[in-house]
Amino acid sequence: MPTVVEDIFGQGLWEILVHVLLLFVALGPLLAVWETGRMLGEDKLFELFFRRRSGAKVDIPVMPILDPCY
Repeated sequence: MPTVVEDIFGQGLWEILVHVLLLFVALGPLLAVWETGRMLGEDKLFELFFRRRSGAKVDIPVMPILDPCY
């Protein structure tokens, strides 16, 4: 176990920053889609991406902050 800690802290500052940046780039979109699916409700996100537009009717509640007419 001490070798793992030494490997992590033995890296240079730029290597640690690049690893953190890669984590944000990789996990950011994943978590954004995951949270969007959770907010829209079950199967709504799937309908938005994979259903035909002419046949799919999706009721998405509009948040007052994002609604320009509010």
